[in-house]
Amino acid sequence: MQEWINLNFKKEDIYGKLGTKHIVEVHNSKDFSDEFFKYGELYFSAAELIIEKLIDEENSRNFDIHGIVLLYIYRHSLELMIKANVLKLIKESKEQIISKIGHKLSVGFLELNDIFEKIKPLEKRKVKWLINYFSIIDEFDESSDVFRYPRLFNGESTIKDECRAPLRELKRNMRVAFRCLKSLYQYGDFNKINLIRNQVFVLNKSDEYESAVIGYKNAEKKHYPYFHSYFEEAQILEKWLMNKNEQLFLPMCFLYRTAIELGLKTILYETVLFDENSAKEIIRKNKHSLLGLWHKINDELKSDGFRQLSDNEIEEIEKFEMYIMAIHNLDYRSDAFRYPTDKNMKFFFEEKRIFNIEGISHCFKVICNFLDAVSYKYDPNVYHDLVDYY
Repeated sequence: MQEWINLNFKKEDIYGKLGTKHIVEVHNSKDFSDEFFKYGELYFSAAELIIEKLIDEENSRNFDIHGIVLLYIYRHSLELMIKANVLKLIKESKEQIISKIGHKLSVGFLELNDIFEKIKPLEKRKVKWLINYFSIIDEFDESSDVFRYPRLFNGESTIKDECRAPLRELKRNMRVAFRCLKSLYQYGDFNKINLIRNQVFVLNKSDEYESAVIGYKNAEKKHYPYFHSYFEEAQILEKWLMNKNEQLFLPMCFLYRTAIELGLKTILYETVLFDENSAKEIIRKNKHSLLGLWHKINDELKSDGFRQLSDNEIEEIEKFEMYIMAIHNLDYRSDAFRYPTDKNMKFFFEEKRIFNIEGISHCFKVICNFLDAVSYKYDPNVYHDLVDYY
């Protein structure tokens, strides 16, 4: 049964107390490098669980549904681990270095290699392998947005051509890259990690059955397939999390939070409530702000759509504000669940937070289900985008 708006919901319901069931503590230490390393391991663990599940199931439709999320999580784990290494070795100008790296893996690793050159030069063959692999990834997604959004803020498509990610080759490459970075962090060298010759991220063509199709032309620029993928994957992580797999909490929250943003943008771009230029301008001004995007949608519902709604539906919309505000206050820029710090190197969870897993998951799912219902109400054809994509 789908979770729906509870008129008795309070924002405090997402938090828990020590000694109760299904709680998780989130608290950042004062060590920048250790926190980035920890987050890198969390996201890599999530990616490994997802890819193993996909390969075991041998369901080609699931490859496509979950492939876009998998690629993002894998890529993000590498970014976090590169930054962990850099932060461990530098004493000053941390904010400037992290800003310079941005989301570019190759830039980050070149910075890291330059630091090692002054301390203890690394094995050149493995350095060359990593630089080449990170450049391959950056060429496809240098800003870490291709696998999160189908459109840039200016409305342009993030993926130009349909391509495929062969899962087994991707897994092998990502494991080599991640293990190299982890070994650097822990031991200061690569140890005896074996490289592989065939470097693969995504390909224009692949004959491998176990491959995820990315960027179907029939659904170019469509947010709904992305929304569906992130929402479904978040629910899978939630099930694993409830089995005491606590390291999945932050990745799960990030996937749910991203699904919410994609659900809002689905309504803006893909329903009759807004024309494309209006949607583009709203997103340009509000970017990742859940509350900002929702207020624009809610204003439109009030001015036009309320004529089609029952009194009960209007009451639910008013209560929905509290749900979305609970998540917006936690993460209003789409980075609190992705990184331990903001761009100014201020920790997000400097003070310990205790979350009720069931409470926050309920909140996430209600928001996603509600946005899904609004999308369908104002454009029943939105589900066709899903069929076209998968």
